[in-house]
Amino acid sequence: MQILADVTGRTIHVVENPRNAGAVGAAVVALIGLGELPSFASAKSFVRVSATFTPNKANEVVYDTLFAQYQQLYRSLSAVYKKANGKRFTEEAK
Repeated sequence: MQILADVTGRTIHVVENPRNAGAVGAAVVALIGLGELPSFASAKSFVRVSATFTPNKANEVVYDTLFAQYQQLYRSLSAVYKKANGKRFTEEAK
């Protein structure tokens, strides 16, 4: 999760029971729809956070540099990969 925080530059909160996150989210939407909860912001009491990851600016710089290199490589090699794989993919599609 630290990598996700570093790459996005956003704080990441990990919920206590991620397997139940969908059910809790659906329940919150239903409660808001029924008027039992005033807003999504008020639903914070239903969600327990087990860990928080804050972005590390030094790592963010590293990932930004690596991503820029990846983009440059992709642009440089996309025609080569298309040529190398083009015939194989068209034959498999038949």
